[in-house]
Amino acid sequence: MRAILARAGRMPDDPDALVEAAPRVPLLTIVRRFWPFVRPYRGWMVLGLLPVALLPLIETVEIWLFQIVVDDVLTPRDLTSLPMLAVAFLGLTLASGAISFADDVIATRVSAGFTLDIRVALFGNLLRQPPDALDRRRLGDLLSRLSGDVGAIEGVMVAGVTDLLSAVLRMLLFAGAMFLIDPALAIVSLLLAPLFWGAARTFASTARRVARERRRRSGGLLALAEESLGHAALVQASGREEDELARYAREGQAVAAGSVASARIQGLLMPVVDLIEVAGALVITGLGTLALAEGRLTLGELLVFLTYLTQLYRPVRDLGSLTTTLFSAAGGAERVMEILDQPPAVAERPTAVDPGRALGGVALEGVGYTYHDGTVALTDVTAEFPPGSVTAVVGPSGAGKSTLVKLLLRFADPTLGRVLLDGEDLRDLTLHGLRRNVGVLLQEVHVLDTSLIENVRYARPDATDAEIAKALAVADAAGFTRSLGEGQATRLAQRGRRLSGGERQRIGIARLLVQDAPVVVLDEPTAALDEGTAGRVMSALRSVLAGRTIIIVTHDPVAMAVADRVVQLEHGHVVSEAPRPGGSSPATGRSTSPDARSMRTRPAPGVAEGGAG
Repeated sequence: MRAILARAGRMPDDPDALVEAAPRVPLLTIVRRFWPFVRPYRGWMVLGLLPVALLPLIETVEIWLFQIVVDDVLTPRDLTSLPMLAVAFLGLTLASGAISFADDVIATRVSAGFTLDIRVALFGNLLRQPPDALDRRRLGDLLSRLSGDVGAIEGVMVAGVTDLLSAVLRMLLFAGAMFLIDPALAIVSLLLAPLFWGAARTFASTARRVARERRRRSGGLLALAEESLGHAALVQASGREEDELARYAREGQAVAAGSVASARIQGLLMPVVDLIEVAGALVITGLGTLALAEGRLTLGELLVFLTYLTQLYRPVRDLGSLTTTLFSAAGGAERVMEILDQPPAVAERPTAVDPGRALGGVALEGVGYTYHDGTVALTDVTAEFPPGSVTAVVGPSGAGKSTLVKLLLRFADPTLGRVLLDGEDLRDLTLHGLRRNVGVLLQEVHVLDTSLIENVRYARPDATDAEIAKALAVADAAGFTRSLGEGQATRLAQRGRRLSGGERQRIGIARLLVQDAPVVVLDEPTAALDEGTAGRVMSALRSVLAGRTIIIVTHDPVAMAVADRVVQLEHGHVVSEAPRPGGSSPATGRSTSPDARSMRTRPAPGVAEGGAG
C-alpha cells in the first residue's frame, strides 16, 4: 500500500524552484500558534456548539420514529398513529431547518472573522518588514499566502474543530441508540471503526506532502504571473512573450500535477473506506437477520439499526477524512507561520519616545553595516549633518550611499555604531516619530493607483489643497497636472503608468514638500529630469527647504550645485568631507573658495565636477 501511495503522490521535480518550501511544523504546534486568533470568538464558538449538538439529536430522533412507522403503521397496516407521527416529522424538519440556519450564520461569522484577523496580522507583519526583506521574496507568493494559505488555517482551527465535535456527537448518539436496540450487534459494529481511522492515518502523511508542494507551486505560479505582468513592457520589447507563456504553463502544469496527485490519493482512500463500510453492513445484516428470525428484533428495529449503522460509519469516515484534511491544510498553515513568525529587522524599543519636531541635526558615529549575506556596506563611517546644512553625498556605485539612506530612515539598524537625530540614537525614538521628521525622495518614486492629489497628500493626510498646489508648483508639476483629463483628481493608474518618469519624479518631490519634515533626504532627485527642469527644481527646493537639513545622494552636478558641502564615500568609507568649492557656508552664507575650505581628510578628486561615478 505504501508503494502505491508513493506512486500516487509523486510530483514532478522542480530544479528551478521559484518559491522555497516552508519549514515543516507539527500539527500540534500549528494549533498552539493560531489559538490566540480563536480566543476572541470563543463565545460564538460555544454558542455554535448548540446547533452542532442539536442537529445529530434531531437526526437520531427522526430515525427512531421510523421504527415506530414500520412496527406500528406499516406492519399492522394501521393508520391510527400516522397523523401524530406526521406532525412529529414535520416539527423535527422545521426545527432542523432553523437550527441549520443558525449553524451556518454562526460558523460563517466565526470563520470570516478568524480568517480576517490572521490576514490583518500577516499583512501588518509584512508592512513592518524592511523593503530589502520584502524584495528577497516574490510578491505573488506573498499574495498567495495572504489569500489561499490563510484560508487553509480556518479549516484546521475553526471548521476542523466543529467537524470533529459534530462527528463525535453523531457517533455517541447513534452508537447509544444502537446499544438500546441490541447491545451485541452494537459491539460488533463498533469493532470495525478502528479500520476507518487506520486507513485515514495511512493516507495522511502522503496527502500532507502533496498539499505542501501544491501550495508552494501555487505561490510560484502567482509570483510568475505578477512578475511577467508587472514587467509587460520589458517582456514585449524583448520579444519574450512566448518564453514567459511557456514558463507560466510549466508552473501551471506543476500545480495541476499536485491537484491530480491529491485526487489520486483521495480516489484510493474512498474505495478502501467503502469496502470497510460495505463489509460491516453485510456482517450486521446477516447477524440482524438471525436476530429477527429468533424474535430478538422486530423488522422496524432491524431496519432502524441498519440505518443507525450507516449513519454511524459516516462520522467515523468523516473523522478519517478530517485527519487527511487537517494534514493537508497544515501545508498552508506552515507557509503563513513562516512569514508571521519572521521578526521585523527593526524593532521599536519599549522605552522609545516620540521626538516631537526635531531641529534636524543628523550624525553618524562609527557606523558599520553588514548585509544578511555578509556583504560589508559601511565601515566606521563618522559624519555630521548640522541643522540647516545642505550636504551632497557622492561616490561610485556600491560605495554605501543607498545603505546610508536606509539607516537614516531605520529601514535597517547599523551593525556597529550609532545614527543620531539631535543627539538621540534613532533606536531610542519611535518609528512613527522618526519618519515624521525625515522626509525622503527615493530614487524609484512610488506612485499609487489613486488620484494625483491623494498621491501628493499620502505622506501627510491633513495637508490642505493650498499646500498641495504650492508643492506642485515648486516641483514644476503644475503644468502637466493641468493637462491631465481631470486635473488633480486624475487617477494615475498602477505604479503611475499614466505619467512619464520625470512626471513621477515631480510627484515624489511634491509629496516630499507637503510632508514638511525638518530632515530631507534626496536620493538622486534629478535622475528622471532633464537638465533645465532639474536646475529649476533644485533651485526651488533649496529655497523652499531653507532651514531644513538636506542630504542629497547624487551623481548629478546640477543637484550638487545647491549643496554647501560634499561628503564622498568609497568602499563604505568616508574618504573626504569638505565645503563645496564656490558654495556658501550654511553658517555664514559667504562663498567658500577652494583655498579657504576646511577639510577633515584629503580632497575628493572630481567632486567639483559632479563626483565620482
